[in-house]
Amino acid sequence: MTNINAVIFDLDDTIINTSEIKKLRKKPWNDCYSHIPTKTYAIFDESLHDFLKDMNQKVGIVTNSPRPYAERVLKHHNFKYHNLVAYHDVKKRKPHPEPFYKCADLLGVETKNIISVGDHTNDIIASKEAGMKTIGVTWGECSLSELKQIGCDFIVNDAKEAMELLKRLKWGR
Repeated sequence: MTNINAVIFDLDDTIINTSEIKKLRKKPWNDCYSHIPTKTYAIFDESLHDFLKDMNQKVGIVTNSPRPYAERVLKHHNFKYHNLVAYHDVKKRKPHPEPFYKCADLLGVETKNIISVGDHTNDIIASKEAGMKTIGVTWGECSLSELKQIGCDFIVNDAKEAMELLKRLKWGR
């Protein structure tokens, strides 16, 4: 599989652990925003950006979260990406494939040349239906057995393992 030209990540609990602010994601949103610096943390370290850049990969984010929230979380953690598709950017949300189609279009990459990384069955269902290969991560909302049952192409247990898998998929090593 050497034609991988983009990686699309889910946001919450896939690349950024936001579990401690989920209960704050009710209005007023400013309460939630004020806790981003103290109640969230990056799952992948800065090496992911260099790694993806060295692999010449475009990076997309598909989230069911609202754009202002997603942008604040991503900015706080200095997560670099090319395109973001958030809650209000599409009519149908995960598990429907529409957000993945939209992100692929914005990235200018065919869905068959994209790998999707997510922690929830909705991420996997939507990206598989869009024609993408899928990586399920075990540190988020769904268990290993749920990810296996939904039919992830690959399952990883930590960020390092995810990066090693992306390298193997890109260069067949």
